Amino acid sequence: MEYSRWTTTDDKQTVDLKKLIAKRKNKLTMDDWITAMQSWGIPADKIAELSGTPIPGDLYYEISVRQERVAKAPEQILYNTSDI
Repeated sequence: MEYSRWTTTDDKQTVDLKKLIAKRKNKLTMDDWITAMQSWGIPADKIAELSGTPIPGDLYYEISVRQERVAKAPEQILYNTSDI
């Protein structure tokens, strides 16, 4: 069952991307690019090929900036309990 899901995942994601491209009339926003790459696992080259648009120059920069915003700060230890 897992193998059949694995083999059909790319087809389903491609169909979803084509629907999004049609909905946006071949003009994908930065959010669309990031969603397709991170949530659907579609490489940027494939998105550019299907949409007929070049990869945005700041795509990877925007992804890194968004990941930094989401990253949590390390947990602060209030008391040293190592000697207990």
